[in-house]
Amino acid sequence: MENIRKLAEQIDSLKLEEARELVNILTNDFGYILPTITSANSITKEEIKVEEKNTFDVLITSINDKKLQIVKAYNKIVDGKLIESKAVIESPLPIKVKTGISKSEAELIKEELIIAGASVEIQ
Repeated sequence: MENIRKLAEQIDSLKLEEARELVNILTNDFGYILPTITSANSITKEEIKVEEKNTFDVLITSINDKKLQIVKAYNKIVDGKLIESKAVIESPLPIKVKTGISKSEAELIKEELIIAGASVEIQ
């Protein structure tokens, strides 16, 4: 808790340009959606709200020796041709399975690919 208090005090003491840079870093590097800071007094604490990310990407990060099961699972997910799915699974990692999907859909796809034998990451 003490570390969090110190961090809050450091943030509170930022100059306007430093606060803008912090917002840029949180937005660009970490994907948070924050308001642009125009002046120290023009924004209230209630206006600074971090919005949850609502679209996600599913990536295969590694494949075990069950390549055929992974190809079949991938093929079912993308509703493609088996030969095309095999080529994708044999391509360099990480492999983007689906992009811009909901959290629940991403979790279902992740579970299906893990059962097939792949290591999966949601971004």
